[in-house]
Amino acid sequence: MPSGFARWVRDQIAARGHQSDEEAARAMRVYPSLMRQWTTIARSPTPQVLRRVAALFDTPVPEVLVAAGYMTEEENVPLPATRTMLQQMSNKQILDEIRRRTAGDGGRDADPRTGERSAAHSGWPARSARQ
Repeated sequence: MPSGFARWVRDQIAARGHQSDEEAARAMRVYPSLMRQWTTIARSPTPQVLRRVAALFDTPVPEVLVAAGYMTEEENVPLPATRTMLQQMSNKQILDEIRRRTAGDGGRDADPRTGERSAAHSGWPARSARQ
């Protein structure tokens, strides 16, 4: 029984107006046997196949991952565009954000094992030793 990926490939071929797997293969410059394999595959394809198919069909990789069953539609949502890239921020904005994030912790990093903030774990000497 063909996989969801195989059905997706067949849908992509039809959406592009190709009448057969062979016609689609010629148009995409791949072997017809390879196109037949993609349209009848019963198991999930390898990551290499997914990347190649996404490129050939000019489709985002996450859409192909959903078709292959590696992720769900719910997982395929864009990240919120609320985060500002550092390149878009002034030096003052970056420093203000660093100050905001470190307010009250003395500039110390949290120990990833415990979540506690300690100068010893931060890699820096204690404040009194730095002065």
